Amino acid sequence: MRLNENGTVRLAGLQSEVFFAVMLLGPVYQKYGLELVITAGTEMYYADGRRIHMIGSKHGTGEAVDLRSRDVPKACWTRFVADCRAALTPEFDFVVEGHHFHLELDVKDTT
Repeated sequence: MRLNENGTVRLAGLQSEVFFAVMLLGPVYQKYGLELVITAGTEMYYADGRRIHMIGSKHGTGEAVDLRSRDVPKACWTRFVADCRAALTPEFDFVVEGHHFHLELDVKDTT
């Protein structure tokens, strides 16, 4: 596992549950011969002041990270995503967004 090479990923304030979920995904990435790369953490703005994530994003509260998706071969894309979702507990959403995966703590109310 590593951080994006552009040096902008911030992990300060990341919720421990999200860190644990990232660790659960490590073996899935290894199974496919891929490196797990975190491309966004708790940062909300670029150095020039532009917003990175939407207002209300769970990134700002440490409840989400983005992971690189470009290295996942198209031939195993569906199986890879299913394996990632299966590796996580129900409190997490693993969302395919255009150019990355979004991992988010999303505790559902079961009452």
